[in-house]
Amino acid sequence: MILAIDTATSTVTVALASSDGALIAGGCGTTPRSHAEELGPLLAEVFAVPGQVSQVVGGVGPGSFAGLRVGLAAAASIGWALGIPATGLCTLDVLALQAATEFSGYVVADARRGELFYGDYREGVRVDALGVLDRRVLARVVAGSPVTGDDHLLQDFDKRAKGSVLLTPTALGQAAAKAVAAGSGQSLRPMYLRAPDIAGKPGKTLPTSGSVADA
Repeated sequence: MILAIDTATSTVTVALASSDGALIAGGCGTTPRSHAEELGPLLAEVFAVPGQVSQVVGGVGPGSFAGLRVGLAAAASIGWALGIPATGLCTLDVLALQAATEFSGYVVADARRGELFYGDYREGVRVDALGVLDRRVLARVVAGSPVTGDDHLLQDFDKRAKGSVLLTPTALGQAAAKAVAAGSGQSLRPMYLRAPDIAGKPGKTLPTSGSVADA
């Protein structure tokens, strides 16, 4: 069985899937930005299912600094404790699969600061590097193309407006199984795509991307 964890969006999602992507168990948090509080109970429910987990997959974002680290630390810890592989999965790849098996268009997710993370997909495959842009700018870039994810923020330029996209356990499990089968799992390196909101002390540089051990 494959255990998948994603905390890149505002709400945590956990999935336990078979090697062919069929969902065995899973669930989502109910309170935005409560990853640390809600991940534990979701994992407890999953581990109550009989059977043996052979692989852990953690969502590497792009997403918030705090949210990503909760899920990636959990994935790395579970992998180490069980002595099984722990690999990463791009959250936008999951959203593309959730929209359609062979989605063509743009996937966008809230990046705060009035910005959006985005990825360009053709028939379910990401065709360019991920990026982050101001909502107004990205709205012009994607004009006329299918868009999924936090697409409502392409019309709401108020920086206080927040994303509400939710990863389903079914899509997360399918994407994780697909990545494992293809051997395309990434390292558990969070995708931040930009510098942190809070700067470090003078003379000290905070990492913008790295392993959980770097955090």
